[in-house]
Amino acid sequence: VAYVSPREGQVLDGTALRAGLRQRLPEYMVPSVFVTLATLPLNPSNKVDRKALPAPDAQSTGRQGRFVEPTDATEQRMAAVFARELGADRVGVHDHLFDDLGGTSLSVVRIAARLREELQRDVPVVWLFEHPTVNELARRMERESGGPVAPTPAPRPREVAKTGDSGAIAIIGLAGRFPGAMSVQEFWQNLRGGVESIRRFTPEELEHLPGLPEGLELWHHPAFVAAGGVIEGVEKFDHAFFDMPLREAQFTDPQQRLFLQTAWAALEDAGVDPDRFPGAISLYAGATSSGYTDAVRQAMPLDAASYMELHGTATHESLATKTSFKLGLTGESTLLYTACSTGLVAVHLACQSLQVGQSDIALAGATRLSVPQRTGYVYQEGMIFSPDGHCRAFDEKAQGTLAGNGVGAVVLKRLEDAVR
Repeated sequence: VAYVSPREGQVLDGTALRAGLRQRLPEYMVPSVFVTLATLPLNPSNKVDRKALPAPDAQSTGRQGRFVEPTDATEQRMAAVFARELGADRVGVHDHLFDDLGGTSLSVVRIAARLREELQRDVPVVWLFEHPTVNELARRMERESGGPVAPTPAPRPREVAKTGDSGAIAIIGLAGRFPGAMSVQEFWQNLRGGVESIRRFTPEELEHLPGLPEGLELWHHPAFVAAGGVIEGVEKFDHAFFDMPLREAQFTDPQQRLFLQTAWAALEDAGVDPDRFPGAISLYAGATSSGYTDAVRQAMPLDAASYMELHGTATHESLATKTSFKLGLTGESTLLYTACSTGLVAVHLACQSLQVGQSDIALAGATRLSVPQRTGYVYQEGMIFSPDGHCRAFDEKAQGTLAGNGVGAVVLKRLEDAVR
């Protein structure tokens, strides 16, 4: 509930207020009800007197000039259930269950149960989210056959059986971002041109490595090497494109943001639109901790909601399922980590899924991003890191490797299906 005191002559628009707040707040913090008050009640200390704030009702939500009476018996009975469960005097057929009437996830469950009793037919809870007005819900029920109605099926049925059994897999799309390369094409040109994409950091560029004691820095060590692989622009993310509130985007692990962008680019490269593809698209993604969680934890309040947000957005743990959700993928969604073989194992699992018919398209990829990126490292003889910050792969002068950052994804399909 939010209490609002508009300026003189200002008309409260609850929908516009919610749209603005969603750009700054996670969904669970966006008020479902706005109560309009001429002035906010104050206590003797000149602070808002919370005990004097009136309880919300359906008439205090900003609904203005849109009331339409139910026109048939079904709409009337449904509107009566809405009004009774939400404590409203009346409910119009176009009143939004959440934006206008202050419905919550708990009240939705109660309303669905009461509608089943009143109408003597199944009303899945998900319908109230998909059709949050009396008019929309009534039209949905009209489209369904009589008698008990099963929950809404998956929007995209599985494709017909695979067309061949050769076991061959085709790569139909790919995308990636790497040190010194914002695309697969740039990466390929760097390889062909023998470009070394390792960055040398100036003293001004070096960043503190989290976890070190106060006053101690890596560069104090005599064997420190100021080099590493850096992905540019990791802070850039079009949150609105992926229907993500700004606050959620800010708290989301950069690895999740990078992988989401790359997965979308790979599907675009393959010419695959998940909303139109008739089969199952699975995702096999690899990632491990980036260190971002520790940085976010220091800036978040210590309450249960923030704790859930921390582990739902600021870690790599929901990378696969969140990517599948945002891109509308309906097949398997698996997160894995096997150290240096992570990306290859993701491709292996994707191929298996295609070969046994669990998927019609499989998206496989992995990401590795350490935050911060410009820390350098300490060389130690006998370990895998290079003593001079150069990685001379397949060269007789090779002395070691470096830690780097990158993200890549491939879109796979059974060969027989790909060439049809």
